[in-house]
Parts: sequence; structure tokens; C-alpha cells
Amino acid sequence: MRSLFPCTAAALALAACNRHGPSDRLDDNQVAANATPRTTENTTSTATPAKRCAAGRTYDLIQHELFRRAAELRGKDDAIFDRLAAAAALRVERPLLKSSDDGLGSIACSATVSLDLPPGLAVAGGRSSLTTDLDYTLQPAADGSGDVVTLTNSGAMIILLATLEKAAGAAPPRPMPSSSPPTPVPIPALPVTPSAPVVRPAPDPLAPR
Repeated sequence: MRSLFPCTAAALALAACNRHGPSDRLDDNQVAANATPRTTENTTSTATPAKRCAAGRTYDLIQHELFRRAAELRGKDDAIFDRLAAAAALRVERPLLKSSDDGLGSIACSATVSLDLPPGLAVAGGRSSLTTDLDYTLQPAADGSGDVVTLTNSGAMIILLATLEKAAGAAPPRPMPSSSPPTPVPIPALPVTPSAPVVRPAPDPLAPR
């Protein structure tokens, strides 16, 4: 499946990043109302490579990384984007193991991911759900805390996420027609053609009076 985000659409979305007005700024209320607890179990040492590709913890890492990179691209709202990573919903289809390195403990995976934004939020163009094919690599963290994820083929989705804003509200109602009678339009006076002068005959001086 190819990505649903063409390059031209992604470029337009990036241009929209800096056009947000005060009315579409993100706020903490929208984040807190939709936040859900995150999974914290460490599956690196106990799961097989294929199961690591499809683990819930892996999906959490992908979701958080998408929002982290979107906030980095946007250049603001880092804290809010971090909490939005817990409020959005990530759906993953067909997670597949592509390769593994037993020496490093790293694996390469691919999947089709769909990201549903919290209610009331949308990206440029009004979309509230994004879908793309994604490649991701899992590498054990140096401190043993779990896997670290690296994303590829995610640029278009990240660019759109960077335009995240409040969804546009309903269109304002149309103005009602006025009940007052219409103002009459003055009709210009037509030019008057002067009538021809009346010619009277001169009186006959010999005529009897």
C-alpha cells in the first residue's frame, strides 16, 4: 500500500504551519480530556522479534515519536504535543518483521498505521485521521529501560501533524433578509422635446372691424 500523502499535499501542509491564529491554538483542556494511560512494560528481553514488532509498547513508542518529531518541526507547543501523544489513538495493521540483528538486539519492522486525532483537533485541510505505510526499527536502550524506536517513511505524516490545530467550527448562519420595504430606485426624468411654435396669420388691415 502506498502512502496516502502526496508530496505536494505535504508541502502545502508545511506552509500552513505558521498561519495559526489565536482561535485555533491548542490548549491543555483538549489534551487532558482525551488522555489515556500509557503502557510501560519492558518487552525487549522477553518477546521474540516478531512479537516486538507488534507489541503494545512498540505502538506507544511509535505514537510518541510521531508527535515528538511533529513538535520539533513546528518549533512550539512541545509540552502539549507530548501529552497529545497519549490522547490520540494509533491503529496498526499487518505488522511484519523485516530483519533482525541478534548481536545488537535490533529489529526492522513495517506496518500500516492510522492515527486518529483527539476530538476537536485536525490537521491542515480539516483531516482528523491520517494513514500511511511505515518502517520502524527497534534498538535496546543503553540503560536497559526498553526499546528505542526509529521511524522511516514517516515524513508526510509528521509534516501534517505539525499543522495540528483546533477543528474549524460550524459555518456562521446566513443573514436573514431584511423585513423593511426596499428603498425605491429613483427614475430619472426623461428629456422633454419642446413643441413647435404656433404660427398665427397677421390681421388684414382692410377687413371690417
